[in-house]
Amino acid sequence: MSSTVLVGAGPAGAQPSLDDQSVTVAVSDMSPTTPTFTATPSALTITLLVTNTTDQQLDDVTIHVDRDAPVTQQKLLEALMAKPAPSQDPNVLSQLTPIALDSPLKPHETRRLTYKTTTSTANDPGGKNICLCFENGGGVYPINFTAFAATEPGGDTTQAGFGQTYLRPSRTHPRRCR
Repeated sequence: MSSTVLVGAGPAGAQPSLDDQSVTVAVSDMSPTTPTFTATPSALTITLLVTNTTDQQLDDVTIHVDRDAPVTQQKLLEALMAKPAPSQDPNVLSQLTPIALDSPLKPHETRRLTYKTTTSTANDPGGKNICLCFENGGGVYPINFTAFAATEPGGDTTQAGFGQTYLRPSRTHPRRCR
């Protein structure tokens, strides 16, 4: 009598797990490319390409958006661009309005999303504006896009991907958020 053992197989009915590369988040366009440094809110549109890199459908996909602390040193910016990552200090992140996909992301599907917000020198604790505060005399602001997803409708979501772009206003006038 012989039996077959499936190495690495989980319990029957178990959902496959996701890792932080199950979804890619890439910025395909940003307009304007250099926002104006002004107290008046100015429109900013960022186009994202969100891709499911797995062989399974992903449900409840949400993209969390954060404005990170400005980077003021060229060497640090180059290192961040080579290996994008959010700040390890959550106190420097400014949460913005998240994007929720309206339907599941099919296996290997790429979806184009448009993220519309504003930029200004005014601090917006409601998360609808990217504050260009220029504390420490200027800098480039990383904008983080962290994908969360579940492997079944209504299931637990987990971090499934990360993308980042960089925002440098057209005028570098030091100013603190109000």
